[in-house]
Amino acid sequence: MLLGGPAFGISQAFALFGTLEDMQRVVMPGDAAVKLPAGESAIYFESESKVEGTVYRHSGPVHFDCHLADAHGNALALDHPSGSTHYSVGAYSGEKVFETSAPSEGTYQLVCSTEAAGHFVLAIGSGMGGKIIELVVVSFALMLAGGGLTLLVYLRRRAGAETRRAQATPPPTR
Repeated sequence: MLLGGPAFGISQAFALFGTLEDMQRVVMPGDAAVKLPAGESAIYFESESKVEGTVYRHSGPVHFDCHLADAHGNALALDHPSGSTHYSVGAYSGEKVFETSAPSEGTYQLVCSTEAAGHFVLAIGSGMGGKIIELVVVSFALMLAGGGLTLLVYLRRRAGAETRRAQATPPPTR
């Protein structure tokens, strides 16, 4: 168990990296067709990203406006997140900027504009914050459990050694 925490952490870190790499990415400003699952999705601004072999980097904040609509032109809300989620793994570094909820799985139109020069990348995914928290909490819990098990084994062995020592010592003679 003591090794279970780090082993789990490493396996989950690789899974998280795979999830990050597989996120849908669009280069903005402009418009793009994005595929969303039914339910909650998050949109991340990536200050470091790679799309189709091109690397994008931004050192400062980029101010932009975005709108999301279904195939019929009906707008979907792009809400600012109540908390913050940041990641920096491999070639990707991002921050959650919007949350949305699609009524059904499908293709939606994302349109973003900015007054800043140059391009930026938005990544679309879901559940990154939860995956990061799960990685940290479960790894820590497994390490604590492993540490507790190690302490228990140590204390039992110590008690056993004291018992054997007491039994091996002859009683004092008078």
